[in-house]
Amino acid sequence: MSKYTSDQPITEPTNDEFNRAVFATDFIKIISNFKDTESYVIGLYGKWGSGKTSTINLILKQLASKNDIYSISINAWALGGDHEIILWDILNQISTKLTDKKAKTKRARFGHLLKKVSKAELPFDLSSEIPLDSSTKNNMNSSSGKILNTVSYLGQILSSSDNISLARNRIESYIKNKK
Repeated sequence: MSKYTSDQPITEPTNDEFNRAVFATDFIKIISNFKDTESYVIGLYGKWGSGKTSTINLILKQLASKNDIYSISINAWALGGDHEIILWDILNQISTKLTDKKAKTKRARFGHLLKKVSKAELPFDLSSEIPLDSSTKNNMNSSSGKILNTVSYLGQILSSSDNISLARNRIESYIKNKK
């Protein structure tokens, strides 16, 4: 009788049939000996279906029990591969782990929200007449396009107040001697 297994990545060492947990344990020992003041980027390479996600899951599981090492995990594919979105995700995860606060300021997050709102397609027209004086001759038409452009511009100003390098500098001050 044959045994069928799912192609889903494992998350628990009890499901490890290929001794990936041994690799994960050795990996944790190695990174535990890194100097506090150094930064590292570590990549795990392998063919499709070779168990990279399972291995990462086992490493993250072990890292979760460590009080002296902070870890984050990103999925660039799920983030659409946009480098700015990926960088903000990394900065937000680090900031949240260390301070329970997002990397972006509230003002910048509000600015990004305004930019998104300005790109929305409205199901109605916002055209209206605004009397500039008491006469009915001088009226100004304000179109939805002008309003949305103004909202977009305001969003751009607010969101640009907090750029990646400023956020990175704030987060570097939080990290100091943490792994």
